[in-house]
Amino acid sequence: MSDELIADRLNARLLLILKFVGFIVACGFIRRNNPKDSKILMPKCPTKFVAGVECPACGGLRFAHDVLNFRFVEAFRDNPFLALSAPYVLVEIARYLKFFPEIDSETRERDHYRLLMAAIIWTALRNLKSSGLPEN
Repeated sequence: MSDELIADRLNARLLLILKFVGFIVACGFIRRNNPKDSKILMPKCPTKFVAGVECPACGGLRFAHDVLNFRFVEAFRDNPFLALSAPYVLVEIARYLKFFPEIDSETRERDHYRLLMAAIIWTALRNLKSSGLPEN
């Protein structure tokens, strides 16, 4: 094995370790600090800031805070779309990390389009609901 290949593998492993540590630190911060508290500095949704509409992930920090504190009912109330799509996303992450066997690309692509369509429909429904249209 060449020295360059060994260095590339070490750099890739180091980067993976740094990503994991960053993820753990972020989870700890979100678990300890409630995004509903206006005194805590949390990032705002760029879609809502720029376009004025709620994206499919709006409420994601509140969702993550509630899940990390084992308040699953409140998490579902914060963002039902994330709660319902989380199992699919976790399976995709596990496939990426090679914990599950790979599926054929046609099936995977079809599933990704389904998730995209669900996100678009969820965005439309949640913004129609909050747009002030009269309800029946």
